[in-house]
Amino acid sequence: MELEDVYRNISFKSFLIGAALFAFIVVLSVEYELDPLLIFSSAGLLYIGYGSQNRIQAIVLGALGTLPLFIATVFFSTPWPYYWRKYYFFLILISFFSYRCFLWFHWLLF
Repeated sequence: MELEDVYRNISFKSFLIGAALFAFIVVLSVEYELDPLLIFSSAGLLYIGYGSQNRIQAIVLGALGTLPLFIATVFFSTPWPYYWRKYYFFLILISFFSYRCFLWFHWLLF
């Protein structure tokens, strides 16, 4: 596998739909306090992965698919108190990247 395999034949349709679906479900469930709905937010990231050509491309696009939620958290107000706003968007970004790294290591081992 070469580095060119990562950035060739990217399905932008699945990337955009998956990232938007992921961010929409998280924002909707947090805004209306529907916490059980957060479980289904991973459907957007799975849609990105299924549209990819190989595992490395799925991991990279899945990590990039979390950025719309990060941007929405940084530039728009959150329903939490002020002292959470300073650290909340960093925690979101770290948690999503660590989740993607966990999946990547899982694929490498098994």
